Amino acid sequence: MCQKAGGAPFAAHVGAPVESLIWTRGEPSEFESSAGIFRGFCKACGTYLYFRREGGKRQSMAMAAFDRAADIPLNAELGIESRWPALAPLPIEQVTSEEENPEGLDAIRESNKQHPDHDT
Repeated sequence: MCQKAGGAPFAAHVGAPVESLIWTRGEPSEFESSAGIFRGFCKACGTYLYFRREGGKRQSMAMAAFDRAADIPLNAELGIESRWPALAPLPIEQVTSEEENPEGLDAIRESNKQHPDHDT
């Protein structure tokens, strides 16, 4: 889902407490990509900005949307079960989303509103 949302082989995020976020150029728009999962984007240009869970205390901000994104360290890789074979493993902690939230994956699949990976 992160690949689809970001239009790339992976989505690089940095977590931030929701209460510490301040939007300086208006409020972003959101798309509920599956039940209780929201993806934020700039309503003026469409830039992908974040991923959040309904009621969550943290928000996963798109690293490439930061002014100095290359300065943000990579600490973990999630969802490695969908890693593209051509991409070598990164030298960081690697976790699959299946290990992290096995019971939630079926619920996400059932309520996913993103375009599927096949013609409809």
